[in-house]
Parts: sequence; C-alpha cells; structure tokens
Amino acid sequence: MNQTMTIAAADPQPGTGTLAESLKSLCEGYRQTKQLLNKQITAVIGNDLHKLNELIREQTEAYDDLQNSEEQFRSQLVQLFQKYYPDHEHPSLKKVIDAVEGPAAELDDLRENLYTEIDKTEKIRSALVQLLEFASEYNRDTIATLSNLTGGKAESYNPEGKVERGESASIGLNRKI
Repeated sequence: MNQTMTIAAADPQPGTGTLAESLKSLCEGYRQTKQLLNKQITAVIGNDLHKLNELIREQTEAYDDLQNSEEQFRSQLVQLFQKYYPDHEHPSLKKVIDAVEGPAAELDDLRENLYTEIDKTEKIRSALVQLLEFASEYNRDTIATLSNLTGGKAESYNPEGKVERGESASIGLNRKI
C-alpha cells in the first residue's frame, strides 16, 4: 500500500503542529544543547565551577524541553505511520517522507539536519566527558601528591571542633573530587 499524503495538513493531534515543525523543534533543541555543552567545556577549562553549575541547570531544563519535543515527534510519526502503513510494526521517518507528495524534500532536508545536529552534539558531549574525566584524574593525582608531601598525616576536626592529627581524612572525599 503506497498512499501519498500531505504532511503540512497532517495534524495527528489538535494543537501539536506538523511533522516539519516537530523536526525543526528537534533541530533547534539539539543546537541549543550543543551550545550549552560548548559553554560547559569553556567553564571547565576556565575552572569556573559556579558557571558550570549554572550551565548544568540550564542544560537540565533544555533536556526536558528536548524530551518533550522528541515525544511529540514520536507520537506524530507513529500516528502517521500507522495511518499510511498499517501492516508495518516499526515506524520509519524515511518511509513517511517517501509517501509524502508535497514537502518531501523539506522533510528530507530536516531529517538530514537533525541527524547532523545529533552527531555534532554527541561529539561535543563526548569531548566534555573526556575533559571532565581528565580533570577528575588530575585532581585525584594532585590530592595524592599533596597527601604524600604531608606523609599521609593531616589535621582534621572531631565533632567537638578539636584538632586531631592522623591519617588523611576520607579516601571517599578524594574519590568524590
């Protein structure tokens, strides 16, 4: 069954917009995520923990928005796919685009743009993770070096606020950093 349809008119759920609008929203969401990840890399390199925390909060909000856009897109895709390909189990954007009469080229371009944005975002995310792993390892090594300089002895405070001398505090603290 190879029916054609007009996606611009396809509004699976009232108020949800078109498939093209959903693809544009996803592309913008990934662009925003990419920008936030780049800013996080800059904050890590600049050792700006306050800025990094602020960016992580912004990224969490942007991630929630992106998840909502993805859910809306998936819902539209499933509904269109079931309508035009009822005998197939797995929805495919490519199949829906192939069935489109009018805006197929626009949808195909949006699909390619989305894949490109996802790929770029993943590469930047991977770079940030590597940078954070490096920074964490560097901090662990620095703490170990400082600990060795003091002979493993350090001052700490007991619950009454009195100074105690002994082994370096918690290795858990060192692992947290």
